[in-house]
Amino acid sequence: VSLVEMTVETFPADKLPPELAKIPAVKPGSK
Repeated sequence: VSLVEMTVETFPADKLPPELAKIPAVKPGSK
């Protein structure tokens, strides 16, 4: 039984909302 349910939106690379487009991509685990 899952305790957390999440809905995550995904976007094609050419249709990112402007507020997301200005966040730099970071490789997971690189910090």
